[in-house]
Amino acid sequence: IGALRRAVDDGCFGGAGALVEGVKAPSGINEQPWGHEETIFGAMNRLAAAKEMAPGADLYVAIENGIFEVATSPEPRCFDLAWVVVEAGPNGRQAMAHSVGVEFPRAFVQQAREEGFDKTHAGHKLAAANGGVDVQDPHRWLSSDRLCREDLLVGALSAAWGQLERQRSGAS
Repeated sequence: IGALRRAVDDGCFGGAGALVEGVKAPSGINEQPWGHEETIFGAMNRLAAAKEMAPGADLYVAIENGIFEVATSPEPRCFDLAWVVVEAGPNGRQAMAHSVGVEFPRAFVQQAREEGFDKTHAGHKLAAANGGVDVQDPHRWLSSDRLCREDLLVGALSAAWGQLERQRSGAS
């Protein structure tokens, strides 16, 4: 909710004064989403659930973070990023964007995979090994206090909102 409120204050979604209400919408996917498809599926599930829980809203926003593997040499690397889906309630137009990815230590991703992505996520493993890491916001620690999860989400929310505005204007 904090990232959405910041985006509103920055002029997105109708700007200051817009009412922002959150609902705890289930993703229906693993505790640790893996790859773009599962992460997007989780965001879309959250969107559908939010629409059922709060019908009639002018705008819906759903967010899901996931881990992504990128083939690099000499070995693959893992990144954490979020997919954001924004939908205009009255007409159903949607836009999607993802946040900047932050590299996630592969060892902790592997530990979570071994325990089961349905039971845990890499943030739990990272926090258990590094005191002071916020399980829900390891991005701050991973970026040496330069960025938190909220900072990363504001950019993605702004990009999705811009796409929705472009759609509304009819520009192709």
